[in-house]
Amino acid sequence: MAMTPFELRIRLLTPMEVGRFSVRLDGLLWHALYLHLGCPIAAQEALGDYLEPVENAAGQRYYKASSMVFGLVGKINTGKKEVVESLLALTRAKVGVMRDGSDLSPEKFKPNSANGKRYTRVITFGGVYKNRLDKNPAYFASHVVFHGVGKGQEIAELIEFYVGAIGINSNSGSGTIGEVTAFTTHKDYSLVDQFGFPARPLPVSDYVPADGVNVAVEPCILTPPFREQEFHSCYIPERIRKIQLSSLGV
Repeated sequence: MAMTPFELRIRLLTPMEVGRFSVRLDGLLWHALYLHLGCPIAAQEALGDYLEPVENAAGQRYYKASSMVFGLVGKINTGKKEVVESLLALTRAKVGVMRDGSDLSPEKFKPNSANGKRYTRVITFGGVYKNRLDKNPAYFASHVVFHGVGKGQEIAELIEFYVGAIGINSNSGSGTIGEVTAFTTHKDYSLVDQFGFPARPLPVSDYVPADGVNVAVEPCILTPPFREQEFHSCYIPERIRKIQLSSLGV
């Protein structure tokens, strides 16, 4: 299958929590390939079979794979008028545990002795681990969207089969996903989005912001698995982005 520009749409079933950086398609694909092949190195080597690579003059290598954007369904006919769905920001609650040595360390408790300088030993029923209710910021839209150049349909099938949720705290039900679909697009939005902003972390040598436009620069790892690798100075996309799905004409 030829490598072509594509849009990947993933239906979002539950609110998702976003980390310091937004989820990236190459990272999501690496995770699916790791589960598929059973080897992190093999998964890293297989990325080039599914995504088109970029190698710049400085010898930096990365893939044509965007960071995530929340996809809104566009105009909804309510019977009286058409309204545009908005990205919903909310708080997601989940049951967590209090951890010995951090949450339950003596430094976390106010002294309760007569002189206020010491405290009595704190004992919790059931042992040192107690359940608690954690609240974290989360986001919800009908879909999350990625853009890439590569084998979109094969990537969609891998992600749909191996990935059950995305974002941080996905192992507790945050960011549960449904069907994954790929569409061929006429333009490539994997590196720069339709508004001219970075769609993924881009080395500073590979992108020039428009005059008067401020784009953040931070050290980033360019390729999965995003650990124990060299950092590069990159222009980065906004952490929370959104588009109307109908605006791309695919």
